[in-house]
Amino acid sequence: FPNLCTMFTKDLENLRAMLMDDRVIDWTQDTIKGIPGSYCDLIKEVSTSSGMDVKEIKHYSLMVHHNPESLLHNESDPTMKISSLKVSHAELVAKQFAYSGNDLTLSHVRSCIQHLPSACILDDSGNPVSWCLSDELCEMRMGFTLPEYRRTGYMKTVFTALIKQMHAMGFPVYAHVAEENTAIINMLTSFGLCNYPVCIWRLTYQTLN
Repeated sequence: FPNLCTMFTKDLENLRAMLMDDRVIDWTQDTIKGIPGSYCDLIKEVSTSSGMDVKEIKHYSLMVHHNPESLLHNESDPTMKISSLKVSHAELVAKQFAYSGNDLTLSHVRSCIQHLPSACILDDSGNPVSWCLSDELCEMRMGFTLPEYRRTGYMKTVFTALIKQMHAMGFPVYAHVAEENTAIINMLTSFGLCNYPVCIWRLTYQTLN
């Protein structure tokens, strides 16, 4: 995504000003945006006035964790081997990713593991069996548990470890979850994450003939 950015604001007029500033967003490039439901009208207004064709393509739940103190007493099972992912694990992680199968995906996963927070549970041989990492927008991504280790509480432990790491580093703690994935939404809600409806839009610049 060459036109990659993320914004955090609670002020509608501040958001409008940022969106209208061409030093922030290059509206001549195709873009995919995740937009909180309360801002949809504003984003559509600004996008259309900037010459973009706006198409809604999917609905997600934006899950946000605001309060690190809510996890202070959430202790993990001491028998679990909790660690961070290593670059050597990148191929296993990328293989489970929806866009696996190309060098760009593998390179991206390697970079995320090398430079950004991650968490995993290792088996007795030191191989990850459940994991989650974060990407360049600080979003928790690619959570996965190998089938034979599911229904063990591993993913809950992994998410807890990663959320604690990200709060400790001062990062925003959030994830996008497909609205039909109620199991993950319910699990994240049990950690105290708040659920905000989000529209994913594809914005295509309209070239004048």
